[in-house]
Amino acid sequence: MKQSYLLVMLAALLTPLAHASELETLWHQVQLDHPGLQAQSAAVNAQQAQARSERWRYGPTLTLNSRYTQLNDDLSLTVDISALNPMAPPMSETIQQDQYTTATLEATLPVYTGGRLQAAVTVADARHDDQQAQAEQYQQSVLLQLVDRYYSLVLAREAIDIRQRRLDSLDRQVYSATRREQEGLIATADRLAVAVERDEARRELSNAQADLELATLVYRQLVGTAVPLPQPGQLTSLSAHPDLDRLHQTLLTQSPEIAQLQAQADLAAAGADANNASWLPTVALFGRYELLPDGLTALDPRWAAGVSVQWALLDSGNRLHQRRAALARVDQVQQQRVQSETDLTSRLQLDYRDLRRAEANIDSLASTEALVQQRVELTQRGYDQGLSTDLDRIEAETALAAVRMQRLQAVVAQHQALARLYIRAGDSRSFFALLDRQAAR
Repeated sequence: MKQSYLLVMLAALLTPLAHASELETLWHQVQLDHPGLQAQSAAVNAQQAQARSERWRYGPTLTLNSRYTQLNDDLSLTVDISALNPMAPPMSETIQQDQYTTATLEATLPVYTGGRLQAAVTVADARHDDQQAQAEQYQQSVLLQLVDRYYSLVLAREAIDIRQRRLDSLDRQVYSATRREQEGLIATADRLAVAVERDEARRELSNAQADLELATLVYRQLVGTAVPLPQPGQLTSLSAHPDLDRLHQTLLTQSPEIAQLQAQADLAAAGADANNASWLPTVALFGRYELLPDGLTALDPRWAAGVSVQWALLDSGNRLHQRRAALARVDQVQQQRVQSETDLTSRLQLDYRDLRRAEANIDSLASTEALVQQRVELTQRGYDQGLSTDLDRIEAETALAAVRMQRLQAVVAQHQALARLYIRAGDSRSFFALLDRQAAR
């Protein structure tokens, strides 16, 4: 019974992976192996550790100071009492020997800093958030590169298939035209025209193969040589109805660009708070304890404790100028955010228009492909009945290959537009969900 339960749980955990699209699986692998992504992750971890270290400023500091000293002679105090007793010798007391060692423990605990410590913590947190946003932006750019290179490779491979089918058809037509020429049914010029079209198809196939080699090279540069190439298969359009309003809201709340601007705003505000704190005093508790009392003089205490207050009353006007600069930086970041939100919204709308254009092209080209396919069939019937020539067949099949290529390009454009739309809005999961549903069919 327990084994059956474990098998059911394991199947439930592995089901999403089994239905994951090829591109999503590839992205998980790239995240593990990409050196740039690993470097960004290390930078985020470094800033996180720095932010945590800033919080220790609230606690006490304990310092051990030790020193060995060699003097030219003992320090002594001599008192002449001859005025009291002419027969008495001078009185002498050694205060410090010529060699001595001290070891002092000193502790300090901040009590009031006017907001300096909180500003330092806020600065560290803002720098961590800024680094995190930069890492997410870099991750976003790598994912978009992967999408472009993946679909470029798929497009190049499908283009070869289309070019190869056209070349095979023309090879058959050249063979048929040669036999008909030998039988005296067509002129030599007609056979040569078919051969010219076949040579053109060969050049197109050769160019498509070169495009595939280049796409493979660029793809390998990103994913490495250990990752297999995409599996061959017909690429189909995605059934997607993105909510532009929801994506816009997601863009303004979850995109890394907005997160970075928010971090910069927090950093500027923390700078203003730090400047405000510089006008206020600092209060701290302190204490010291001598571990080696033999090195102390009669004037030095074994321990001491108290309260220290430090207040900078005049600093030549630097704080005033620094305050103005801090407030100017706050205003600068606010204006940058307004402009960035406008730019991001425009980019989102452009990606959405690209998606709608690609979908319109897919629908239009699907209808065109059906019509051209009918033309090919009718031309073939006419050819069999002696009503159409080889050039008529070649023209119809060339038009069909061109429409199929255009439709494939439109499908790739739709996939890429959807990827840009969701990924740039910070919602890559929705894009992968579309691919997963298509892979599960």
